[in-house]
Amino acid sequence: MHQYNIKTIDLGDCKSGLDVHMKFSQSLNFPTFYGNNWDAFWDAITGLVEMPSNLIIYNFSKFKAICLSDAKVLIGIIDQFNEENKPNLIQLDSLEGLEKNNISSIFKKRPLQFGLRGDSPLWDNLENAFVGQHLPKDEEELIQEIHNRMEILMGSSTEIQKDIYSKKYDSGGMSGGMISWEFWERNAIPLLIGRYRKLFENF
Repeated sequence: MHQYNIKTIDLGDCKSGLDVHMKFSQSLNFPTFYGNNWDAFWDAITGLVEMPSNLIIYNFSKFKAICLSDAKVLIGIIDQFNEENKPNLIQLDSLEGLEKNNISSIFKKRPLQFGLRGDSPLWDNLENAFVGQHLPKDEEELIQEIHNRMEILMGSSTEIQKDIYSKKYDSGGMSGGMISWEFWERNAIPLLIGRYRKLFENF
């Protein structure tokens, strides 16, 4: 059984900074004395609550269009948190392109950055490999499907928690052909799981 401690927060219905504070407070179980301000927010996520290994935030751009000043503060806090708490990641993600019963659709939106040089073409190959394949019945099956496809594509998977060299993805350069297990296991697969969850919520 794979263990991923992932939580997702959707800011799509937030109309004010207070709405965001309430959303985070409920999702991450902030203490009852939480003060609904950004200083208190920082204190909460850096010491008062146990953060998930991955926190994925949806519809940030929608909230930003309504509350630019609060959005700027929030993104600054996220950047600082990620810098100080690696590999605990707070990620912004988009739900564009998700399709019912299509594993491939959760790969349509590419991550903002990859780990090593081979990660990007592997991502593209996985997207193509899952075209037309229905969503599995649970997250564990999805994770296993991804690892199985990796095995088919390059003879190994990031499940071994070691960087992998694949000649297939070696186009030159310092990290040519290298696949980052940390990128996949601590970033990409949690991101895909979050999208999978939203698909089931929306459909």
